[in-house]
Amino acid sequence: MRGITSDNNDIWFSQAGTQSIDTLGPNLLVSLVPDVDSITAGTTMGITINWRNTAQLPGGAINVALNTPLPGGPGIDWTVDSQDGTACSVHGVIGAQTLVCALSTMPQQTHYKVHVTSPTTTSTPRPLIPRQLR
Repeated sequence: MRGITSDNNDIWFSQAGTQSIDTLGPNLLVSLVPDVDSITAGTTMGITINWRNTAQLPGGAINVALNTPLPGGPGIDWTVDSQDGTACSVHGVIGAQTLVCALSTMPQQTHYKVHVTSPTTTSTPRPLIPRQLR
């Protein structure tokens, strides 16, 4: 199939006529998993966010971004505890924050993991944590 190129989003045909192509793009899977099923006021809670590109073809996913609201409320102030690189940060005001991640390219068969934590207080809503993630 001469004359066909792709950049994950668009396909260009350099010859006139009808051509068919099956494209297999990135396959991104994301999971958010709380560290524990139950939180005691005054302890630190955490969430691990994993995402993987399970695609079989080379090239990877381009401009991968993840913006996800984190559980919020009084006494909740999220920070990035650890991550596989430097792609993620927490944005927003205390009690209403979002995890923002941006990777330029995510090659096939790769993963990225970030762990966020927050203190809790007696004013932290329950059962908000971790039920909000389910």
